[in-house]
Amino acid sequence: MRDWHSLLEEHAFPHVRKGGVALVTRTDAPACIDLIYANHWQFLGYDSFTVRDNTIQPHLEWSPDWTRSGLSGAPPKESVLAEIAQHPPYVTHYEFVFKSVA
Repeated sequence: MRDWHSLLEEHAFPHVRKGGVALVTRTDAPACIDLIYANHWQFLGYDSFTVRDNTIQPHLEWSPDWTRSGLSGAPPKESVLAEIAQHPPYVTHYEFVFKSVA
């Protein structure tokens, strides 16, 4: 079982490491979500951030953790994409938390 950072590396998906997290830009977020669902990885949730210069600000109100929600997994891809599209413009990056099941 590999974690999200190693899977992003393996697939050469654009991301940056900042403050100990693997961040995907808001622009690349839909493609990353597509990659997660296409590979049938276990999608556990995501964290939202604003990144400016050398600062990183988390936004807990836009950071669902589906392992604690009582649901049997992530919502449908279209729901996640719609949710992210509704975030305020100051949310600039995401850390998607997922793992391979193999």
